[in-house]
Amino acid sequence: MGMNLSEIKKACGGKRPQHIEDNRYFIKPVKSHPLFKGYTVWVNDKVGLYCIRGESEEFYSNDYGLELKEEMSKIIVPLEKKYGPAKIIDTFDTNSIWKGNDKWMRALADGARRYEAVWHFDEVEDGLVYLAVGARTKATYKTNEPYIWIEYKFENHSNGFEDFDDVL
Repeated sequence: MGMNLSEIKKACGGKRPQHIEDNRYFIKPVKSHPLFKGYTVWVNDKVGLYCIRGESEEFYSNDYGLELKEEMSKIIVPLEKKYGPAKIIDTFDTNSIWKGNDKWMRALADGARRYEAVWHFDEVEDGLVYLAVGARTKATYKTNEPYIWIEYKFENHSNGFEDFDDVL
């Protein structure tokens, strides 16, 4: 939390964060989980780093989502050891046409299913107030190619997003 761009550059082995737009930068830190290809970080001049989001490459998962669930558990289990039990969100829109376990991935791709693990921290842990891990697909036609995302929000995130208040 609060790192400036110079400190982030150091954490990336001297490689400068690549500006995307607004307060967002793409980075590849030296210390990183092997599943994630890189991270988008939100940084502003006033509060520094206030949000991090990582995404994995797309990978194959069968119609039941077995490979996806296995990969997610490899991330969730160690996080639960560190931060305690997550709230698992596995919701399904009952009006969806993608009913049945054999259509689990199709429902995820179509947006009829939400699959996430979420932590909200009452006591701030190193500035961390929110952590979530979830799964999606990039397009509805890529039903068997999900990716996993992870997102960290720090206690300064509401101050970081204040820069955007003037456009609301």
